[in-house]
Amino acid sequence: MVTNLPNTFKDHHIVIELQDVSISFDDETILKKVNLQVKSGEIFIIIGPSGGGKTVLLKLMAGVFKPTEGHVYCEGEEWINLKTEKRRELAKHIGVQFQKNALFDSLTAEENIAFPLKEHTKLDDEEIQTRVKDCLLAVNLTNVGEKLPHDLSGGMRQRLSIARAIALNPEIIFYDDPTAGLDPINTDLMGDLILNLKQQNNTTVIIATHSMDLAYKLSSEHGRIAFVADQEVIITGTKKETQESKDPRVQQFINGRLDGPLTF
Repeated sequence: MVTNLPNTFKDHHIVIELQDVSISFDDETILKKVNLQVKSGEIFIIIGPSGGGKTVLLKLMAGVFKPTEGHVYCEGEEWINLKTEKRRELAKHIGVQFQKNALFDSLTAEENIAFPLKEHTKLDDEEIQTRVKDCLLAVNLTNVGEKLPHDLSGGMRQRLSIARAIALNPEIIFYDDPTAGLDPINTDLMGDLILNLKQQNNTTVIIATHSMDLAYKLSSEHGRIAFVADQEVIITGTKKETQESKDPRVQQFINGRLDGPLTF
């Protein structure tokens, strides 16, 4: 089980749990015998080299991928055992900002956010429109409602993807590399946005990122960092604990060194 759990979370219930989880694609093992827990209100940050399994781990937690072995629980329910209707019900409590945003190109910004509301709620058109505008305001995109995704900058598309992810007021939000392609200033602003949304909605945040600046920013108060490499998930803990990790792979990665046990 997970160690390095800050005192802040000891009284919080477990929202995500992996027990002896392994996953393979085309006979290639990506993750092996992973055990971890995420508590409510926590920020769980997944780092590691490209291709090491960060997105796979995130999608296992979100119920997108099925494990080859082991058990994945969300709010006490095992994803693999849920029937379609129960999966849909549990999915209402989850928001996902997908890698590369996965927006609907033919829908406007407002229509992208409205999509999950129309699919999963019984809100009328006026209520949906009000919620859409609230989501756009939350990510500072109040003037782009009628625009299509291709009319927006990369950073704006990422914020729009987050607006769609929060449309259902989820208790858990998954972010998959939300700062990909952003410059350092916009990366910092994205970190502020994620923290502000977490504070406003008291959500649990699970995020995969390449950016150590973002990882350190998010782990400063309510976060733990997990390092994924060599089919393993190593809980390195807080920013300070991660920086002081004795694992040479962690040190090589966080310091950006070419020489070391990791190969790129």
